[in-house]
Amino acid sequence: MTKEQIEKLYMDFAQKFATQPFEDVMEQLEQVKNEYYSCYPLLLKIVQLYVNYSKSIEQRDELLQSAFDLAERVRMHAPQIQFVQEATAMQGVIHLLKGNPEEVLELLGTEPDLDYGIEQLIITAHTMLGNVGVAKEITQISMFQKLIAFVALSIESLLIHIDEPIHFEKTVERIEGVLKIYNIPDLQPNAAFVFYFKAATGYMMLQKQEKALKMIEKYVNTCEKCVFPLSLKGDDYFYLLNNWIHRHEQVMKHAPRDEQSIKHDLVREIESNPVFAPLHEEEVFQQLLNKLKRILQ
Repeated sequence: MTKEQIEKLYMDFAQKFATQPFEDVMEQLEQVKNEYYSCYPLLLKIVQLYVNYSKSIEQRDELLQSAFDLAERVRMHAPQIQFVQEATAMQGVIHLLKGNPEEVLELLGTEPDLDYGIEQLIITAHTMLGNVGVAKEITQISMFQKLIAFVALSIESLLIHIDEPIHFEKTVERIEGVLKIYNIPDLQPNAAFVFYFKAATGYMMLQKQEKALKMIEKYVNTCEKCVFPLSLKGDDYFYLLNNWIHRHEQVMKHAPRDEQSIKHDLVREIESNPVFAPLHEEEVFQQLLNKLKRILQ
């Protein structure tokens, strides 16, 4: 199956999960898996589909187990190392979603591997060969991936350091600086959503409601500026990403779930999260919530 066919199939089934009975969708997917059981890019895409929709479906455990088993088949049989690595990472995600952190460490190890700077060596080699255009593209791709990874790790550190309020505040300040300088809300809006949500959560845990409201306001403003459906793209600084995005579009070009499910969750994270319950009587909070609903309706 071509990458275009895989992408279309993913989007079709993402819509079906949002609109059709679970059993019907799973039966259709079973037929696809049986027909293309050695098409590993397709199987990985189905794993991603299962994981992404497990959060909003009653049959969560069944879906996660199906995803894990399918990822295991890819790990055991795919000849390409990148497919094996992706399947292993997805199994780590599934273990976390099932509340099994010990299994994550057993699967992935207790410490990250050292970064030996492979990208720099490849870039230097292309430059020495006179392939300056290729070197520029790889440089931008590597910078972009490491930037998004850095932002994600920084966001992850927020609540880990909630017992160190000064460190928490410094991290919020620094992440905001990176988001602004590198235009992250436009390049990767989901990273901005997660940051503002976790920052607001942290401020509520620190009983700093005014600062929590400011983070919620920025969350709402980011939603207002988003163009749906969400998709990955470059900008006038990362201007060499488009070919790379096209080559890997089945993995990264489109949002992992249908538009309506994403919008629903963006509202639910603010409206229904217990951590924000003390704000429900605040007029500012209700104004922001109503604005968010209007934007995403």
